[in-house]
Amino acid sequence: MFDTLVTSLCRDLGLNAPAGGNDGAFYLQVSDLEIGLLEETANESVILQCTVGNLGAEQRPGLFMELCEANYYWGATNGATLSFNAASGDVVLLREWSLAGLDAARLAKLLEGFVVAAEFWRDRLAARAETAPAARSGTVPFNPLATHMRV
Repeated sequence: MFDTLVTSLCRDLGLNAPAGGNDGAFYLQVSDLEIGLLEETANESVILQCTVGNLGAEQRPGLFMELCEANYYWGATNGATLSFNAASGDVVLLREWSLAGLDAARLAKLLEGFVVAAEFWRDRLAARAETAPAARSGTVPFNPLATHMRV
């Protein structure tokens, strides 16, 4: 069922057939983002995931607070959750959605909102990485309400 859902999604969106990974996920190329779709059989859900950036050790203290604030009631993540992989330094955006009643059209709408959030955080983290730590010290603190996004 999940394979058919992903195949229908790709057909409806005009995307190439999904590439399956060794981890059981399907990977879609949406613009320059790689979006993983993984069936979570235990919860009867789909998990969308996308690596949106990588934090160097010097960036972590300041950005951890920003990521936590963004996750607060999902105000700046469009309903997804930002997570951090300590081993790699990757920041990953994740969203879980029940498969019950989910068809290709509804999954496309979910994917659209997810991509908006992934692009936002990819661009935000890339811009922060380019800014020297000394230059950031006088910046205005992150305000999650200023970036509130709902699609």
